Amino acid sequence: MVAKFEKLKLPSHGTMGGVSFAATDVLLAEQPRIILFGGQRQGISGQLWSFEQSSGEGWMQCIPPEGAPPGPAPRTQHTLTTIGDEPQSTLLLFGGFALNIGCVNDLWRCRIDIDPDAGMPAPSWEQLEPTGEPPAPRYGHSATVLNGATIVVVGGQDGTTQFNDVHLLGSEACAWSQPQVSGPPPSVRMKHTATACGGASSSSLVLFGGFNRADRALDDFHKLDVSADGASATWSPLAPEPPVGQKGIEPRAMHAAAPTSDGAFLFIHGGYDGTKPLNDLWLLDVHGMNIKPLSVETPAPEARSRHTAHMVGDLLYLLGGYDGAKPIGGDVYQLDCSDPAALAEGGGEGGEKKKEEEKKDDDDE
Repeated sequence: MVAKFEKLKLPSHGTMGGVSFAATDVLLAEQPRIILFGGQRQGISGQLWSFEQSSGEGWMQCIPPEGAPPGPAPRTQHTLTTIGDEPQSTLLLFGGFALNIGCVNDLWRCRIDIDPDAGMPAPSWEQLEPTGEPPAPRYGHSATVLNGATIVVVGGQDGTTQFNDVHLLGSEACAWSQPQVSGPPPSVRMKHTATACGGASSSSLVLFGGFNRADRALDDFHKLDVSADGASATWSPLAPEPPVGQKGIEPRAMHAAAPTSDGAFLFIHGGYDGTKPLNDLWLLDVHGMNIKPLSVETPAPEARSRHTAHMVGDLLYLLGGYDGAKPIGGDVYQLDCSDPAALAEGGGEGGEKKKEEEKKDDDDE
């Protein structure tokens, strides 16, 4: 089975300008919404947008009610993380590179309500003052929800230093802490991905790739297991096997990754390999620990980095990014991932070669 992306046709009033390095996450309510904040447009942005495919509205800019407290400064390479049980309405924003400020480590809570009169998402922002020692100011880090309510911040960099440290934010108590970390840690890096494996209540994440100043683009995988009480965490290297006779996934940073709802599979798309943006699609089987390139039917999404990917139900969405010259417009690509195993059977380079051979056999007959 070949992966076939669909470029969604959005209404003209639901379009959004090009954006890269934005922070996004999914609010799971009656109608799931992908929320996007900040990033780089013609400059560093402070805009908040909502995308809801089921309504047909496309992108909607979220405007705070008149008289609402000010929100965070415009920024890039920050994180936005959904918290709470369904129906969800709350996100936490952490860090990034803020306009006219620089590298920051502030924490903000954003609540999204629906304006009953306008029917539009209406955000309200509040800067939080968590207890505990916060991470040093940084951008290009990752933030992943584990154990249902703990946000795990890994890596990133400031103006001079790259990190591989691990910080935990207890979202309910609003408190920072650092676990006792064991195992061989990944090298310092930024612009990597770290995704929960094992579903919403998972205690483990899979970290892949990123950028290290010495080694440049990276292709290594690591697993982090966090204890239920957050007191300890353990790193272990992963070595997913590619198909026989094929190379593994190429080094990259600024890619996008999204797990299936059960955490059994992880889709990885695009990124930057040090010379050019990519548009390949890979599937990691978390339990079988193998990785495979997927055949993608043309027209495929444009090669891109600095974009994001999310699973909403069985659908994978690709949003935004950078094509090597400019931010990509508010296009949205959708892929049916209800049967990851069938997609894997389509193969990558091997699958294409097999189809060519089958066509030749048919022609000879």
